[in-house]
Amino acid sequence: MTRLTASVADWERLYAAARYHARAALELLDQPWNEHAALDVANRAGATIELLSKALLLNHDERLIADPSTVHQHLMDAIVERPDGRASEGKKAVRKQTVAAGVAVELVRRLDSSIDARADGAKKVIAARNDAVHLAVALHQRPLTDVVVAMTAFAGAVIDALKQSRADFWGTRAGDVAQRISDFEAETSVAAKAAVDAARRKYEGRQRSFSDPETWAKVLALLLARELPITSELKASVDCPACSHTATVGWDVEGEAEDDHGELTYYAYTILDGLWCPVCELQLDGEQLEALDLEDMPDVSDVMEADAEAYWEDRLNEI
Repeated sequence: MTRLTASVADWERLYAAARYHARAALELLDQPWNEHAALDVANRAGATIELLSKALLLNHDERLIADPSTVHQHLMDAIVERPDGRASEGKKAVRKQTVAAGVAVELVRRLDSSIDARADGAKKVIAARNDAVHLAVALHQRPLTDVVVAMTAFAGAVIDALKQSRADFWGTRAGDVAQRISDFEAETSVAAKAAVDAARRKYEGRQRSFSDPETWAKVLALLLARELPITSELKASVDCPACSHTATVGWDVEGEAEDDHGELTYYAYTILDGLWCPVCELQLDGEQLEALDLEDMPDVSDVMEADAEAYWEDRLNEI
């Protein structure tokens, strides 16, 4: 795990490293696909996300990138700040470990709404990086391209928050990056709306085939009771955007382990998986679901809290 002694220029060092990895990821992506190069692309894209997130946190306050195990030390620093508003000198000498990449993304998304809108994509990049680094799982060209586009979109939001120049960050690839993001978002939006329209037509056609309301009610009950092909760890209900019946949204839970002299600390974060409707059979992936921006989309934090409460209630009932 990385250790550092923070200084004023640290965020600039992280920013420059992120720029290097981001440009390298784009260059590798444009080469003919091969397994090992794909692993490198995912690794560099993930490094870009992590370094930019920590650069922005460090630009605000060095304590924001501190490992949670030192949080009380930094809380004490904040409490005993000097009367002139400056932090105590002791804080500057503290050597600390940094937060995991997923935690860094969760923190920076709270700093700016534009970053928040790109955070789920960033976490998918981190998951791809972890698969590449720890399991040598290489993505094929299309999903790998999606990962790089998610990286560039998140990077743009952080660059803006840092009040830096996108043109300087991307160099000669600036126009290409903007076009990639625009094309991806347009394709995703069109695909999402097409999927909703197709599911709606299928639902309306199925409903018309049962002219008797009582028969249709029985059919509807059977459809709603169908088991959906969902493997997501977290689930919640929403109104289906195609047929207005109850659909299910799911989130995958990803984790990172940090090794501190043989002691592992685990960090978990969620990634929007998609939507499934048992009635009209609409299926959307995470990007398509985000593109629709559903009004009744639940907050995953609330879903996690409810899931934890249900878990412990079940355990207590078993006693």
